[in-house]
Amino acid sequence: MTGTTAGAAAGRPPGAAPERTRLAWRRTALSATAVSLITVRLGIRDGFVPLRLTVAGLAMLGWVGLLVLGRYRIRSIGTSGAAPGWVPAVTATCLAWFAVLGGVLVVLP
Repeated sequence: MTGTTAGAAAGRPPGAAPERTRLAWRRTALSATAVSLITVRLGIRDGFVPLRLTVAGLAMLGWVGLLVLGRYRIRSIGTSGAAPGWVPAVTATCLAWFAVLGGVLVVLP
């Protein structure tokens, strides 16, 4: 059974891993777009309150950060293959940023 698994892995096209990474970053960008739009919607649900608009603007800043990071990662796939060590840390920071801002918008009066 291990021979079949190794054979299937060896028969994989060499471009499959970069393509999966590219698609994963596209899905991340799409998810970040949905989350940022929901956050903006929460920010303007009760009118244009300056504090809520500020939090919604910060959410859009996190969205732009994830888009730029994804674009960088997609462009660097062909050159180095492996992600630099700072990419997962920045991605986790952006996602935590969305969670904190969403929590703040839910708690704000």
